Amino acid sequence: LRHCLVSLSRGGGDASVVREFDLASKSFMKEGFALPEAKSSITYLDEDTVLFGTDFGPGSMTTSGYPNVVKLWRRGTPMADAKTVYSGKLSDVSSSGAVMRGPGDTIPLVVRGVSFFEAEHFYLLPDGSTMKLPLPMGADLKGAAQGNLIFTLRDDWTPPGGKPIAKGSLVAFPVAPFVKTKMLPTLTVLYTPDARSSVDQVATGRDAVYVSIFSNVTGSIHVFRPGTNGVWSDTRLDLPSGGSTHIVAANDWGPEAQFNFGSYTQPPTLYADAGDNKPAALKSLPARFDASNLKTEQFFATSKDGTQIPYFVTRAKNLSGPAPTVLYGYGGFEISMTPSYSPNFGMLWLTKGGVFVVANIRGGGEFGPAWHQAALQANRQKAYDDFQAVAEDIIK
Repeated sequence: LRHCLVSLSRGGGDASVVREFDLASKSFMKEGFALPEAKSSITYLDEDTVLFGTDFGPGSMTTSGYPNVVKLWRRGTPMADAKTVYSGKLSDVSSSGAVMRGPGDTIPLVVRGVSFFEAEHFYLLPDGSTMKLPLPMGADLKGAAQGNLIFTLRDDWTPPGGKPIAKGSLVAFPVAPFVKTKMLPTLTVLYTPDARSSVDQVATGRDAVYVSIFSNVTGSIHVFRPGTNGVWSDTRLDLPSGGSTHIVAANDWGPEAQFNFGSYTQPPTLYADAGDNKPAALKSLPARFDASNLKTEQFFATSKDGTQIPYFVTRAKNLSGPAPTVLYGYGGFEISMTPSYSPNFGMLWLTKGGVFVVANIRGGGEFGPAWHQAALQANRQKAYDDFQAVAEDIIK
């Protein structure tokens, strides 16, 4: 594509103006796709067509304030002539278009967000109609790889006529066979976490699916590649251990990928993989404090209901006896508190004799969807019980 869509938000709000930018002339296009200020969603279907939703008037926005209607708009035609391809319910969170593309492979979708953690997925057919995909409401779509939709599960799922798949699993769904036959194709479970591991991040490239997997809240990078026989390989990359791994980028049009590793005492370091599963360190952020006398240890506290709650302690190696301690936790929105480098805590606290503790309490995503769901609504007290248990364990 030689064009891109730019969202311009006044004051950082959700409502934005959308304008089309020409990368060759480096200017906004006078006759390009444009949307007035509103809470909108828009994506290219191809160079001359977009899927979009915006405020079209009464009934076009959900009660949450996001687009409820998805339309197909062709270049050179008035926005008023855009064809409606999907309408959700006013009680939904939103409905939007999503297009997965790679060399010779485009998967156009409409996503109906029923709630914050539930969605239905529809395949957009060439005639502008939609076909519902047989994915569970708790499927969390991560991308596409060689014709497969890649997603994780927020809940246990048994596909029609298939075997049960545990929540938190990473699954590949071949789209073309289903669109052609309307029969559920053979699904591939790429990874199933145990009780102490989880899929933290997924990125799809041209040749592979890259996954940051955390076990006991420390990360690794796995590369899953589809074989000619339909069997996927699983390779763990040679990266440092004891910290956090993140996927920086994966090339949709080539074999390359980039990753990041960091810990409480090691600055973030960027690694590049040329496609041979041999990541090489490119550059690190400068060290902002002397960590030579510091160490990080992991412990487990027993919460009120008997659940083991992990926590990290970073302190001086030669520390003996009590010391000022900062205890931090979060426990919400499936957000994991994984090891991270903090110049502020390093310079102003750790190197001056302080102790820094991070508690991986329930409500977060450290051990997958179950860890998050365990502290929701009526069970919210468990997050506070976990935090208190860690505090008591530190004192003991």
